[in-house]
Amino acid sequence: MPYGHISVVVDVLKNSIRIAEQNFYFTYWKDNYAREIPFVYKNDLYYIDDEYEIYGWLEIDDSKEQLKPLNKLTIEKIQMKYENI
Repeated sequence: MPYGHISVVVDVLKNSIRIAEQNFYFTYWKDNYAREIPFVYKNDLYYIDDEYEIYGWLEIDDSKEQLKPLNKLTIEKIQMKYENI
């Protein structure tokens, strides 16, 4: 991945996170996430225990309520696209 890679944390479990990502494994996901990655808590910090180096992360502050769910029309377009595959 010489050009960088972005993933989104979609779920936080007791000892791992689930992420959605593209361009990693070229398979269909079985659920709403691509991979589950363990993390550890030590010295009052969380560390993601992935086999690849993580350079950092970005947290979105939605205090202005700028994030919106997909609207129904967009969801239907996505569903139609994948039904035809």
